Amino acid sequence: MSRGINGTARGSCGQLIPGILPYLEHEITDIRLLILRGFFMAFGAHEAAISTYRSAFVTLLSRFNDPKHTLRIEMVQLAASAISASTHVSASLAEERVCELLPFVEMRLVDPHALVRRAAVIAYSDVVSAAPSLVTSDRMEKSLGLRVADKNPKVRQAAVERLSSIYQTLLYPWIPNVVMQCLNAEGGVPLLESSFESMLPPPSRVMPSDASFSTFSSSTSTGRRSAQASMALFDFEKESATRERTYVDGFAKMCSHLNFKSFNKLLTFAAKKAQLRLTILRLFQMRAEVRNTDLKSLEGQEMINNIHRLLNFLQTMTHSEKGEWDALFRSKDDKVSKAFLSCCADRHFHYAKERELLVKTMKGRVEGHVFRFVQESLSMQMMLPIEVEHVNELLARLREALNGICNDARTKVSAEMRCEVEGLLRALLVFGHTAPSFLSHCAVPLVDFVELVCQSSNTTIPTSWVILLLDCVTEWAGYAKTTDVDNKERDGGGASVNILSSRKKGLFTTLGRLCVCGHEPLLRDATPEMVGAVCKHAARCFTALVGVNSAQESKALSQLVNSIFARIRSTTTPATSSVVGWLKALTAFAKNRTVAPLLQDESLTRSITELLLAAVRDKTDAEDLAKVKAKRADVLPISLAGAVVDAATKCLTAIARCQSADGIVTAVAPTINILLAAYKAASERESNTVGACRRRISINQQLAKLVIRPSSEIAKELAVAVVLSAEEEMVVRRSVQNKMTFHIMHNQCDMRYVALLILTVVSEETKSGYQHLRLLLQQVGDHLRSKQRSSGATLSSPEALTCFLEYTIPFLVFFMAHHTFYSSEKENHFVAYQRVWHLLFEELYRHGTQCASFVVELLARIKQADEAVDRESHAARLLCDLGSRVMQACLGQRQISAEALKRYPGRVLLPTFFIPSKSATEALNTIFLDAKVHIFPHAPFRAPTAAATGGRGGVAGDKTPSLARAAEADVGDDNLVLTAAKAKFDLPPNVRQRIDRALDAFIGSMTQEEIVKVLWSEVKQRLREAMVGGDDNDDSNDDDDDVDEANVMEYAKEQLRQIYERAPPQ
Repeated sequence: MSRGINGTARGSCGQLIPGILPYLEHEITDIRLLILRGFFMAFGAHEAAISTYRSAFVTLLSRFNDPKHTLRIEMVQLAASAISASTHVSASLAEERVCELLPFVEMRLVDPHALVRRAAVIAYSDVVSAAPSLVTSDRMEKSLGLRVADKNPKVRQAAVERLSSIYQTLLYPWIPNVVMQCLNAEGGVPLLESSFESMLPPPSRVMPSDASFSTFSSSTSTGRRSAQASMALFDFEKESATRERTYVDGFAKMCSHLNFKSFNKLLTFAAKKAQLRLTILRLFQMRAEVRNTDLKSLEGQEMINNIHRLLNFLQTMTHSEKGEWDALFRSKDDKVSKAFLSCCADRHFHYAKERELLVKTMKGRVEGHVFRFVQESLSMQMMLPIEVEHVNELLARLREALNGICNDARTKVSAEMRCEVEGLLRALLVFGHTAPSFLSHCAVPLVDFVELVCQSSNTTIPTSWVILLLDCVTEWAGYAKTTDVDNKERDGGGASVNILSSRKKGLFTTLGRLCVCGHEPLLRDATPEMVGAVCKHAARCFTALVGVNSAQESKALSQLVNSIFARIRSTTTPATSSVVGWLKALTAFAKNRTVAPLLQDESLTRSITELLLAAVRDKTDAEDLAKVKAKRADVLPISLAGAVVDAATKCLTAIARCQSADGIVTAVAPTINILLAAYKAASERESNTVGACRRRISINQQLAKLVIRPSSEIAKELAVAVVLSAEEEMVVRRSVQNKMTFHIMHNQCDMRYVALLILTVVSEETKSGYQHLRLLLQQVGDHLRSKQRSSGATLSSPEALTCFLEYTIPFLVFFMAHHTFYSSEKENHFVAYQRVWHLLFEELYRHGTQCASFVVELLARIKQADEAVDRESHAARLLCDLGSRVMQACLGQRQISAEALKRYPGRVLLPTFFIPSKSATEALNTIFLDAKVHIFPHAPFRAPTAAATGGRGGVAGDKTPSLARAAEADVGDDNLVLTAAKAKFDLPPNVRQRIDRALDAFIGSMTQEEIVKVLWSEVKQRLREAMVGGDDNDDSNDDDDDVDEANVMEYAKEQLRQIYERAPPQ
């Protein structure tokens, strides 16, 4: 009977569905919406519905591409609901639904509409939560993980929140790194603040102090649980895993999953909480002080100004928008201010309770929106919910793990155990950054751990453990020194200092052994970079401990420095890991003001210079001889000799920069000479090998660092400008450009230094390289504009030289006028120099053309002046004409306001190397730029000209790859380049002739502007026809059949470039 009914129903559906199906494409949106909802309900009613009515289901899936975004949102939501419902029926049905529907949800993750992408993020995460075993980690990383970098803030927010929730249950290792990427976008900090704690178990979950750790540790040698075992895949596993994990377990696991860059972001994120509490504490302290101060007095007015500055700073830092800080500060209820004074005070050990108490105090005492701000945002920004019990649990687990490893030399540290202990140490370091009061509680155990690890004979102990332990001790020493912890009696703060003072001899001996690489078991299998890192961190820890009261040991410090001196002078083998460690230790000492005077020794500088030059010339490492791929931009491997070069250049730079403000200029000049000599020695190697590139990266980065401060010798800066801008390998250029951008963003740099960064575009002859530098300059431009707003500087004020990009123009003109490429650029339409102007003007006019009148006036003033270096030269004036022409081309593509065309009325500042001229008016009225020079409306690019030496040629001049010749301004001959190009490809003479004739017939008398518009696919087709057909006059032979088409096309490219060079511009 039931079979008959089912058959009847199925027959009715078979007649009904074809009639309803066309309504899925009805022009009225609401009808389409109702029909697709109905279809999902119908298909979800029976397992076999989809297979029975497959054509109808396929038509339904087409609605994922519906033109109305609201229907696309509905589709992804219904798809997620369908998959979730199928998990309650059977595993096979759930797997079938995921295979059928999830690909369409993934497609909507890149939908053009932001609301659809946000809905797809939510739907995808719902699917993962419902069926975690059916969505692999890799699949989710390549789909949902990419939405953290979405351009829309709401999509980013949904992605971060959902991924944080998924991580808490599934513990996929890639999620913390992806979540930390949200800091790269606008609004990333408050987004991370609101989502960070959702990745962790509740802070109330603490391991009982008397409980055994057997639940978490099967043995001290293997650790608690493997990463695979930690990932809960099934529903019953999720509940169990979440229940057993403590807050510390989750925090340590997350820290172990972070890569180095993301972990540094987490440390900064944690440290800002302590800084925020100090700022709030000072604000409410001033609130109490202002009551007893005469507000009309100078002191009172200054206090009021300071309060306003603090309020503005807190409003910006905490992202408040509705006057919450004014309301909190002006609250008449004294319990509000007392609550903030209490929770922001030092010496707290129960931050979770303090946070709850703060929120509880605010309730009913402030307005609703202010209370929500404190509860949902400010309290989380101020502190992590850390308790002293969490720190005790960390220390107990570390003690257990380290005792098991260090006391048994035969025990091997597995990769699993390494990550686990590293996660615990990282978590402890984060706790110390966000709550420094815990550091005094941990000081004695930390020193015990350092001595335990360093005295162990186990050779498998990772050096990363030692570095993290040293960082923790260094943090404590800095906290003890700044807060005068010696006088504190509460919570054993003073006791920890007294205990360490009694053990300082043994501790300093241990650190000294690390600094001189005297701990053989620990450093036996370590790479040169890790040896250097251990020595550097040990030196930092040593100097930090020396600064703590009751632990001062200046004699031991000087003895250690002298010991390293002696070892460097007496070494006979420059390329060793120990040399890397000694140089890194000296670099750390040079950055400490107390120790720096000990390093100002000429004999030491000579010894380091000898090590540097010997390592630069070293050719014993086979890995240094490997070739670098043409467009490679990632990090290159470093050999032992390369590590010595890197350490020596950094050491020399640190010693030069550790001088006093008066002596630093004198010290920097000879160091630049040393590095330039090393650069010249590096140029003797083949330029595109790994070893040569690694050495140039190390040298160029330190050259860029040495010229951060202006020098009295502009010639030195010009030499550095030539070296940095003449670099040919992309991997070297990008490394140096990134480092220079970092210096600009984090140091007080003037526009001369920004000009050095812009000038590196001379060697960027591809769009990808130009675009990378353009993005870096946009970051710099945004940073400079924020400095302008905060300082209130104008284009005419002296501060303008440090925050207005317009003032890079005088330095760019000077550097280009005296550059070694000037002659070749002058012969080839200044193509590379035009890229410099295009890059600058694109950034200057990115937000408007208001500064155009100032730029015109600045170029005119430079043109009216003489150069102090060469008063008879007109090169600078010619480049001003070139800049004016390029600016006209750039402005011609933009709408210009009338104000931008008016003459700039204010003062224009010029550097001292431009001096007044007797013929200023005549110079201003003279056009020095040749009228035949072709001005490109956009930044011009040329592919590199292949030569036997790997050099470049073309419109921008044949800048040879030899770095020594680039520095000496030698320019290659066009005929030599052509001959080398022909020699590179092993082609028969008749084949080359056939290619030449085909190109001449195809290109004819085209101009350069017409040639660049020709599609390469058309050229290839003509060449193939010529090679197949041939001419009757050709002496064809069997050799033509053996010709490689790739060689033919490469040779044709070379010839096409030569034809382009000979063609008229327009």
